[in-house]
Amino acid sequence: MSMSHYACHGDIVEENFVKEICPDEFNKLQEFLKNHNSDIGEFAHSNQLAGEFLDLYDDDNPDISLDKECEKLWEELKGTFERETGLTLDIGYFDGENRLDGMMGVYWSVKNVYILTEAGRKYSDRITRKSWCACG
Repeated sequence: MSMSHYACHGDIVEENFVKEICPDEFNKLQEFLKNHNSDIGEFAHSNQLAGEFLDLYDDDNPDISLDKECEKLWEELKGTFERETGLTLDIGYFDGENRLDGMMGVYWSVKNVYILTEAGRKYSDRITRKSWCACG
């Protein structure tokens, strides 16, 4: 690999699995984003790039940031997922071109999987370890 490419990997779960484990929290976050002209993709992309949220502001009062509310909903989703599964949930976004590895757009990943923990063994049929190359 050249200096501008680096190997990445993640223990990837499907979005449907996240929805199945914590449907209420997922729907609350998704609805919040939708109500503020955003979506899960933008949320994942901003979280991936800056480790921050979307810089969402109240439509009626542009001085009021909605980031704290967004962060609270994200933490509720992650907390419920971890309580229910024993796995730590994360979200990311990959926008590489000409991908042959199936990585494109939003991805959900989990931690606390390998060496297989009790929680990792329990959900091993729902987790796929994937690797990809990123440019940077």
